Amino acid sequence: MKNILNQVKSYRIRFVLFGLLALLFSGLFKLYYQDKTWWVNHQANHFEEELNNVDKRLFEEIKHYKSIIDTAGLETLLKRDISYHKFLESEGIAIYVYSDGNLKFWSSNKFVVPIESSNSGVSKSKNGFYLRELFQENGTIIIAQFHIKKAFNF
Repeated sequence: MKNILNQVKSYRIRFVLFGLLALLFSGLFKLYYQDKTWWVNHQANHFEEELNNVDKRLFEEIKHYKSIIDTAGLETLLKRDISYHKFLESEGIAIYVYSDGNLKFWSSNKFVVPIESSNSGVSKSKNGFYLRELFQENGTIIIAQFHIKKAFNF
């Protein structure tokens, strides 16, 4: 019985020593490797990576909508099941199609409608910030936009 108690005490002491050592090394790691600059750069890199992923997604959506327009025509977008458009809206993405200078299709009315002459990239609109990509061909312009952040509710 004494032998078991001595082993428990020995393990408890080892456990406490290991915990103190781990605490010391984590403090040293934070002190030398994770300063304020490191955290800012880490968050900026993460934000850039996420924007790049969304940008790729916007190009995929433009390609998807372009293929529908090319194969079945613009009218097909108006007659399609709206569940896909609602899904995109829930992800913060909206698609707008202009034809000969007129807005012919929009997948969401939840976001600010971009003007036909919008540029690709990050832009500030009335209610927040958006990442936009656009495709233009033969009088048709497809704009895909992602709502990054709301400035205020309206």
